[in-house]
Amino acid sequence: MDYSNFELKIDNHTKNIYGYKYKYIINNDIKKNFTKCFNDWKGVSDEEILELKENVSKLTDNNINISGYTTKDSIVLINNINNDIHYYINFNKDDIYLWYISGTYQISFCNDNFDVLLMMLSI
Repeated sequence: MDYSNFELKIDNHTKNIYGYKYKYIINNDIKKNFTKCFNDWKGVSDEEILELKENVSKLTDNNINISGYTTKDSIVLINNINNDIHYYINFNKDDIYLWYISGTYQISFCNDNFDVLLMMLSI
């Protein structure tokens, strides 16, 4: 992965958890795809899900072997090869943020609020 495209936001070396936020503005075509998938996760076409995976792959670590689900404010994608890697597409007000988080942690306790997850990962 080209870490120069990301800013390290969580450095929890005690738990070996690291969170990286994509530091550039995501282009509008990718935002449209992310939004469409988020708004209708179970109804979007396989082509649109594949496009989402390709977009995340291009922006992160070139791995398309991911699967996921939605929460109240995010799309959560899990690396199927290395389960310690998660990708989050966070919908926050009028903007969309992409996060790459590595480490082993329990995600089920914060599925409804991405900010709570970030807080829990940092402590």
